[in-house]
Amino acid sequence: MSDNKELITSLAETIEGNEYLLSQTLIRVPLRDIITFKCVSKRWLSLNSDPYFSHCHATVKQRVSSLFLDLTPTLDHIRK
Repeated sequence: MSDNKELITSLAETIEGNEYLLSQTLIRVPLRDIITFKCVSKRWLSLNSDPYFSHCHATVKQRVSSLFLDLTPTLDHIRK
């Protein structure tokens, strides 16, 4: 279980450390959640307040992506 938490933490840190990944992830989030996310950190507040981000969020189609992440309780298949 500890390995799962470490992997999830590592993935979250990777996204947080990459401005492009973070913005591309957040522009696909519904507006009501974006408003809530402004409280997460100063960086997220800054990103959410950026006019370019607002424009991108308004123009991206809110659809389900063909990419789904399945974080199963055991990730042994990844370690091979």
